[in-house]
Amino acid sequence: MALIIAKSLEDYGVDHRSLFEKAGLDISRLHDYNARYPFSSMTQLWNLSAEATNDPCFGLYTIKHWHPTTLHAFGYAWLASNTIKEALERTVRYVRIVNSAANATLEEKAEGYIFQIDTDYNNSVVKHSMVGMDAGFAILIHMCRLLYGNDFSIIRVELMHSGYDCIEKYTQFFDAQVIFNSSHNQIIFHKNNIEKQLPTSNALLAHTNDNIVSNYLSNMDENDIVMRLKSYLVDNLSSGKVTEKQACEFLNLSQRSLQRRLDEQNVSFKDLLNNTRKDLALLYVKENHMSLTEITYLLGFSKQSNFSRAFKRWTGSSPKQYQQVV
Repeated sequence: MALIIAKSLEDYGVDHRSLFEKAGLDISRLHDYNARYPFSSMTQLWNLSAEATNDPCFGLYTIKHWHPTTLHAFGYAWLASNTIKEALERTVRYVRIVNSAANATLEEKAEGYIFQIDTDYNNSVVKHSMVGMDAGFAILIHMCRLLYGNDFSIIRVELMHSGYDCIEKYTQFFDAQVIFNSSHNQIIFHKNNIEKQLPTSNALLAHTNDNIVSNYLSNMDENDIVMRLKSYLVDNLSSGKVTEKQACEFLNLSQRSLQRRLDEQNVSFKDLLNNTRKDLALLYVKENHMSLTEITYLLGFSKQSNFSRAFKRWTGSSPKQYQQVV
């Protein structure tokens, strides 16, 4: 995100180096894709950029320089999703790759699907500017249009800020009702739009990039025990029966410590193992590139009959029946 800010500032004829310095950001790390800038400093950079360009809608403008790599491997996983709903669910899981202080939710309501972003608004820097949030929502809608087509539409956008002096720009960009001074930052999506199967989907490509994102987040945050454990499970299921003891040895934790830290995340080892197997099973069966014997092996089941029973428990149908309807 810092890179697209820098490129956008160049378009305005503004020296991005001086703004990075004012925000306390090391400009030499700008092209290091593994680098992470502090959230508060990035928010200050957004503020400074809007002021230096004299454009309160600077966040919307930065979409011009968006590229899938802006979001690391998450961008490619997003674009390979089966539906926009699936892509938004990825955003909920991986939002920390873009904003370490953000929390995303996707909830189905009678009106439609509500995608909401919450951040630490007690932070004094964040409290007075939402330019970065504008950019995030603009990128999200831009990616939806790339997947669905230019006729993609949404019901409404709600933003916590006042709309600054460019309300018409927001309405024009989002092509929907925009409500300002809202209690949340959220987008309300039409159900039929985001549930539609996309011809550009590639489950294997999405899964491959999911693994890259999981590993990246695991390395970024050693305290994220769920992400680290899931990454371990994905890599080791095919080796046979993966036990909690083996996972503890890999994580260099006692079983009691692992259980305590998983309890803090409201998840158990058994649930995480089951959900990881389920996600991979749906991917492999949907792709229909491997035999059931191969899938059984890759998921660490001792017998194909055991895998088939588990699959029916997850989906309500056998693997072959599932392939016929997806």
